[in-house]
This record gives sequence, structure tokens and C-alpha cells, in this order.
Amino acid sequence: RVYTTFGSYEAGIFMLEKSVEILEKLDETSSPLAVQVHTNITEAQFMHKFYSGETSFAGEALEAYAEAEKLLKSSNSDATLVAAELNSKICLVMREKVNADQDEDLQKKALKKAEEGRKLFENLGRLKSCEGMWHLFVHALMLGDVAARDRSDASIKKAVAVYEEAVAIGKELELMGEEYYVKGIHAYGIMYFLLDRYDD
Repeated sequence: RVYTTFGSYEAGIFMLEKSVEILEKLDETSSPLAVQVHTNITEAQFMHKFYSGETSFAGEALEAYAEAEKLLKSSNSDATLVAAELNSKICLVMREKVNADQDEDLQKKALKKAEEGRKLFENLGRLKSCEGMWHLFVHALMLGDVAARDRSDASIKKAVAVYEEAVAIGKELELMGEEYYVKGIHAYGIMYFLLDRYDD
């Protein structure tokens, strides 16, 4: 995953696929660990393809994530950290698909999904973690899209509140050098830019 995150896509996918082979030999094809490996592959493929212009891959990614959710539910693992992280992955893809397709119905579903993910992180006692912080940033990103569109005080305050919550967690846990924090604070700045609040 580190390879795929920082640009070595082929090397990262190769190592993740090797992990799948090992899990198959261990007869672990539907365990939470197996689901995590498969969703990491889907995430890497999405990041590589979608942002290279293959926007249709968002639909394929959501289908793969839906199957992963079913596997977690079938093994009673739908209230685990793996499930919570999967929720964040789904929300990010949904957000990008919403913007690519201008799908307001999907946006409503995505926002609801993000709320569900937050509750899951809270129930696990992991909202104050790097993964929980990232989930809040993804949720704030979607709320920022709404704020940029309707520019109402209520929607702006809602987005800012979630962004500030994520920033506070990042600072408290000293995560400011983490990839997720950097991406999140960047998105926060872009929201202000879209709102023409350049000083912010």
C-alpha cells in the first residue's frame, strides 16, 4: 500500500496480489484481513485509474466495495476497524462519482454513509485515531461540496465544524506529518478557495 500511495503503482499492486496468493494458500479468502487486502487493491486501482481520467472505474470500485461489505457481514465482522476503514474508502469514491456524474441522489447516500462510518468509529473508540481523522476529513470534503454549491451559512458552518474536528484530532495526536492530515488540510483550503474566502 505504501508503494501505491507514493507513486509506485505496479510494484504496490504486485505486492498486494502476492498477499492475496498467500491468503488463499492459508485458506483465508473471506477473513477481515483478506477483505482489507482486496479493498486496498481496489483503492489503489481507483486512485490510479480515476485520477488518470478513467472516471468510469468509480462504479467498478463501488461494486467491489459492496462485495467486501457483504463478506464482512457474513463473518460478523461488520463492526470492526476494517469495516470502518472500508466505509471511508466507499465515501471517498462516492464523493468523486457524485462530482463526475452530478448525481445529487448519490450525494445524499454518501453523506448518510459518512454518518454511519462516524458512528462506527465512535463505537470502536477509534474516532480519535489516524483512521478516524481521515474519515472526518472525507466527510468534511463532501460537506464542503454542498457548502460550495449552496453557499448558505448553515452548510458552511457544518463543513467547517467537521474539518476543525479532524484538524484538532490531527494536532492532538501529532499527526500533522501524516499523508491523511496533509490531504485533509489541503481539501480544507480548497473549500475556502471555492467559497472565495482567500484569506482563510
